[in-house]
Amino acid sequence: MQNIIGFTAILATLTGSLGGVILKHRHDLRLEREKRQHEHRLYVAQQFAAFLAKLSNHRAAMWWLEEARAQGRDTAAPYARHLDTRADMTEPHILMQLLMPGLADEVHASVRATYDMDSEMTGREQTMESLVEAQRAAKKAEKDLIDAAIAQFKANGITFAV
Repeated sequence: MQNIIGFTAILATLTGSLGGVILKHRHDLRLEREKRQHEHRLYVAQQFAAFLAKLSNHRAAMWWLEEARAQGRDTAAPYARHLDTRADMTEPHILMQLLMPGLADEVHASVRATYDMDSEMTGREQTMESLVEAQRAAKKAEKDLIDAAIAQFKANGITFAV
């Protein structure tokens, strides 16, 4: 009888220990998964911010170029800056469409609106009034993108509050 009680006590101890190990392992896996998800959300947010900065830089370069064209000034330096900022946007533009496919249309619309500031691409005569209008449209497209991103983050329960 004592052997059965002793065996039962040993079996209960081993079962308890094994159960504890399994629970700890599952807990550790969950924590690791949550950490990876948080790091991915942070990466997406950082890439989104970098994209918006590049988009803003390109919009400013477009303004400088089109202002020079409209005023009949030399366009060599503004044109070179425009080419640099446009090239700088390529990678973040593609990344945003891959990382945030639900916002691909808004991402593309914000880029398209900025490109539409370029009178050579649109084929229209640029005046300061039309440049201001094109810039406002580009800023609105960017704001629409930001609003859509915030809505998507909230809908997915993603917050970055500290």
